Amino acid sequence: MCTKLQMEIERRINDKDTIMAIIGPEIKMRRLMMKKTLKFVSYRICSVSYMSKIESNDIKPNKDYLNEIGKRLEMTEDQLDGLFELREALNIGIKDFLFNKDSYVSYILKTKTEYVNYRYKILVLLNDLNHNNIKGAEDNYLELNKIVKSMTQYDFKIYAVLASIYLFKCGNVKEAYDNLSMISTMELSDILRYILNLYLFNCTNVLGKPEAIDYYHKIREGLLTIGSYELLDEINYNLALFYIKLGSFDYSKNLLDSIKSNKKRTTIKLLINYFSDKSI
Repeated sequence: MCTKLQMEIERRINDKDTIMAIIGPEIKMRRLMMKKTLKFVSYRICSVSYMSKIESNDIKPNKDYLNEIGKRLEMTEDQLDGLFELREALNIGIKDFLFNKDSYVSYILKTKTEYVNYRYKILVLLNDLNHNNIKGAEDNYLELNKIVKSMTQYDFKIYAVLASIYLFKCGNVKEAYDNLSMISTMELSDILRYILNLYLFNCTNVLGKPEAIDYYHKIREGLLTIGSYELLDEINYNLALFYIKLGSFDYSKNLLDSIKSNKKRTTIKLLINYFSDKSI
């Protein structure tokens, strides 16, 4: 049975971001939050149909129209610029998520509290996952899952991946795997593609699927694309654990030299020794 998130992923697989994929939904979100009608916002600025097309990303409004609409919605030019800053924060936050950093995201969450929209809440979800705050992540996951249809394609892709990571972390590995497999058919940034393949690897590792090896190689290729091999140690460690689970102890031994962490190497040696009942 498909979940609401899975149905939305399936619906969006072939969708593209439009040139105004940031502005339209943000304006609509602000208008609905203020409980204003299209007629109220567009009065003496543009026609109702034109305003509707702005919100639907069908047309790009000129800057004068945009500023006037912003005033009608009690938004300053700085606030309009701030909406773009939240989008950039997601870009930086996703990259920092790989390295367990949160300084920039924490700064945004503290200083941009006037923009508590779904994009802000996606940042909160990212921050919760980075700190393994599963309870906090659950609250945001449930709330965001109710409004997935209102998200831009750009935001939805990030949310769908983060939601799948949440499911993985709370033990719903099969559902996380199904979600990530569907998302993998979408166009993704290099960083988001890497994170997706990383968690597909983690899911197939836990589920004992042979595809784990394929995702391992995709991760190695992804590291070259994003220009960072410092993450490879953890991946080699998890692959060694995968081989131990399969009983392929020789493959696990072959990975020992590629694992730099003494603690991880010792753990692998002990597990091989325990499960194979042989000394190494």
